[in-house]
Amino acid sequence: MRKTLVGVFTNDPLFAPAAYIDDLGYDALRFPVKFNLPDTFDQGSAELIANNAGLYPYRFAGTNFNTKPKLICPDKDFVPRKLIFYRNNGNIISVPIANRNDIIAIATQIRTVIEGVDSIPVVCIKLVGEKHQPSILYDRLKPAGKVVTATAALPRGSGTAIQHVYAPTLDYRSDVNFGASALIQARINTDKADDSEPTVTSSILTDPSCFAITDPRNCPGRNPRRSRRFIAYMAGDDGGTVKQFQTNVPITNHLSVGIDTCGRNIAALPPTECLGYEGEDHENLLPLL
Repeated sequence: MRKTLVGVFTNDPLFAPAAYIDDLGYDALRFPVKFNLPDTFDQGSAELIANNAGLYPYRFAGTNFNTKPKLICPDKDFVPRKLIFYRNNGNIISVPIANRNDIIAIATQIRTVIEGVDSIPVVCIKLVGEKHQPSILYDRLKPAGKVVTATAALPRGSGTAIQHVYAPTLDYRSDVNFGASALIQARINTDKADDSEPTVTSSILTDPSCFAITDPRNCPGRNPRRSRRFIAYMAGDDGGTVKQFQTNVPITNHLSVGIDTCGRNIAALPPTECLGYEGEDHENLLPLL
């Protein structure tokens, strides 16, 4: 039987420190989270995990042990970043974390608590970035959504058209080892007849403060890191019919103010109707601990 810990991230000083800072630098007002633990975990170990994650815990295994904060406008369209710990016996423990500035230290601390309960080793730790549905960012970043792009701005991929792909090597600044440089190859569908950057987002993809590229070089094999990105939904004229198309825009800047500014610049592009966001993922942090 598994036990559930329930808590909140909040900017209320009565429950500090438990403020969740999103990738764009805003502190989420107040929202509930919960995660499951094996039945060998007691309240003390559950609280230690919550404290390391930056979470205010108030309920464990069906019993309130702290004051339960009142929830204010929780938003179900937002999913916080989390660390997922895979144990040698097949158990999985998924823990939401309040900030991304010290992910390796947080992962190390939580791993120590988990392994200290019953000596079962953690064999993999995944980072899953936060997710903002377009409805979250619509009011904050105010997408333009007024001008329909020319047919040429629509990604190819239908009929006999050849889908060209813009695939530069990014000088990416990672959330893991915060700000450290990492090489990532981007793959973005382009409307061009060659593999150059797409017309509609060229102003973003040629801005090194949002999209820094370096000499073409990559390590062979699968990259464990997946870049943070905005997902733009844009209106395009496809042979006289207005269609909405989707394009991903990776962001190499790791600083919150930079991510926010890049998002605002994408939102300001004339055809942008909606804008979502996904934070950085990493398949296994364990070798980095």
